[in-house]
Amino acid sequence: MDAKITPTKSGKIEYILDGNGPVILVLHGQSQDCHAASDYDAFIKAGFTILTPSRPGYGKTLSVVGVSAEKAADSIVDLIDHLKILKTNVLAVSGGGPTAIFLAANHPDRVRKLVLVSALCKPWEDNARYKTVKQFYGNTYPIMWGLLRFFSMVFPKTTAKTTISIFSTHDPNDFMRHISSQEIKTLLRLYRNRAYRKGPLIDLKSQPDASILNRIKAPTLVVHSKEDKSVTFENAEYSTHNIKSSELFVSPTWSHFPWFGPHSEDQLDRVISFLKS
Repeated sequence: MDAKITPTKSGKIEYILDGNGPVILVLHGQSQDCHAASDYDAFIKAGFTILTPSRPGYGKTLSVVGVSAEKAADSIVDLIDHLKILKTNVLAVSGGGPTAIFLAANHPDRVRKLVLVSALCKPWEDNARYKTVKQFYGNTYPIMWGLLRFFSMVFPKTTAKTTISIFSTHDPNDFMRHISSQEIKTLLRLYRNRAYRKGPLIDLKSQPDASILNRIKAPTLVVHSKEDKSVTFENAEYSTHNIKSSELFVSPTWSHFPWFGPHSEDQLDRVISFLKS
């Protein structure tokens, strides 16, 4: 489905809106944009409408629209105002976590339910790791991303195995034995996206603390795999501990990627069941 760009009070926001039914606002992860909507067809089949904006610094939504996760959350409210959506479910993945948390905390009347999947939810305690991740999105990032795109086309299995080893603590050889060639194509679709730098840097500097999480009133489902190597399981424990109306679903999946690989259907069913309840 084609993306649209609409003016809001915060600035122009790119988005995709598809489906018929209760709205799920999807806040995509890093290295994605509004076209992550294609990952959520199962939710549309389950009777939901999917609204996927390109968060500030991603896609065609400029970083000035939301220079922090808190400001990005305000811009999302401007978007749903424009679309005349009074209340929405919010589903955040990975780097979309901070924006979702500020949205639920600062605009409680706009959020029906909150789902945090493999999401960044806690302040950085390891300063060395923070610096490493920040350097990853430095000036050479577009070159590295271009190489990954090239290798994903020429050596798909090798690139998939390398990607899995970065995002999962599971044995990559065993992982590869349990996925199909179609799933490999789905995974490597990640590298078709542009090399976004400004969006991830906004996410990294905007980690909410316990006082923000404590203000969330919406029923919340925290979904996280213990084999997530990219965003550690401690994030799930932190958010569950600090969001009073939350429950933790320890995902049976094997990596950071929520809708990919063995047991991903079990995770999908759990999220749909929560949103329909």
